[in-house]
Amino acid sequence: MVLESDKSSFYKQIAVVFQTFPKYMYSLRENIGFGNVGDMDNEQKIRDVIRQVGLGDKFSVHNVDLDTYLSKEMDGGIDLSGEEWQKIALGRALMKDVSLILLDEPTASLDPHSELKILEF
Repeated sequence: MVLESDKSSFYKQIAVVFQTFPKYMYSLRENIGFGNVGDMDNEQKIRDVIRQVGLGDKFSVHNVDLDTYLSKEMDGGIDLSGEEWQKIALGRALMKDVSLILLDEPTASLDPHSELKILEF
C-alpha cells in the first residue's frame, strides 16, 4: 500500500510533456515559469531553459524579452510556430527540477536537428 504522502512526494519528482499541450496567452516568462511557479521571477533560470530548448537565438534576434506576450491578440505579442510552442512546453518541464520527465511524442513538431538536441538532454 502506497501512502498518500509517498504519492505526493513521487508526483513532485516527475514532469510530463504531452503531445497536445496548452498554449497560454501570457508572456514568455509566464509560459516557461508555469513549470515551477516558485521560480517565475528567476530570470536567469528562465533564460537558461530558453537556451536549453533552443529558443535563445530566435528570441534574441527578434528582440523578444521575457515579458513579450506569446499571442498576436495581445498588444506587442508575437506568434510562434508549432515547433516553438513545443519547445516552450519542454521548457516548462525543465523548470520543475525533477528526477524524471515523461515525454509523449514531444518532438512531433520539431525538425530532425532540434529533435536530436532535445533527445540528448
